Amino acid sequence: MTSVLEPTPEAPAEEAGGRRGARWGTRSRLLNLGLGTAVVLVLALIVWAVRGNDTTLTSATRTTTVSTGEVTATVTANGNVASATVMNLDFQGAGGTVTTIRVKEGQKVRQGQALATVDDADARQALSSAQAQLDSARASYATTVQGQTDAERARDAASLQGAQVSLGTAEVGLRHAQESQRLTRTQQDAAVAAAESALESARKKLSAAQATYDTDPDDANRDALTAARAAETSAATAVRQARNSRQSALLQAEQSVENAERQVAASRISLASTRA
Repeated sequence: MTSVLEPTPEAPAEEAGGRRGARWGTRSRLLNLGLGTAVVLVLALIVWAVRGNDTTLTSATRTTTVSTGEVTATVTANGNVASATVMNLDFQGAGGTVTTIRVKEGQKVRQGQALATVDDADARQALSSAQAQLDSARASYATTVQGQTDAERARDAASLQGAQVSLGTAEVGLRHAQESQRLTRTQQDAAVAAAESALESARKKLSAAQATYDTDPDDANRDALTAARAAETSAATAVRQARNSRQSALLQAEQSVENAERQVAASRISLASTRA
């Protein structure tokens, strides 16, 4: 008995299934490749965006160099404005009426520069009087050489006595001027010292008020600080005024002494002339 093998009906179905499986695997690979490509593009876009933002931030950054400077503080206070230096000037001699002022207010001057002129009529008159006295002395000398009468000798004796009295008066005036100068210096130095002491005290109070305000900056301490600043400013002004007053007073005292010395010198010359 012969057996014949015949193909089963399922064989074509298995072949068709194999072809479908092959096509699905190809599609899957293509799909994975597309997804991978998309992921790479997205990552590339993210990297590009991040780098672009870093460049923008870097370009927007600004730098500067640290340096030191002055901080200006403004303090408001009440007080009197006074010049830092005051100089009182007097004309030598008897003075007179000012006829010409040769400088303007605020102009800078130098030592020895003429600032003003006075009417010299009094000076010319004094010169004429001195010339007359000189002529009289010469005449007296001539008379003495020729011989004097009793009346002339009596007159010369009276003149000598008057010259001696004038010299004594001038010397007393010089001593008084010198004593007044010493007294003025002592008083003015004491006034300046008192003003400087008051300024030092005001500065200490200002420092204390500042420290208190820094610790507790309330309204009361702020008012106390403002008052302390005003007191310090006023005390500083008082020091300047005291110093200027001392300078002016000492200058006047010095001029008085010089005038007295000139009077003594003139009296001695007159006495010497009378004795001759």
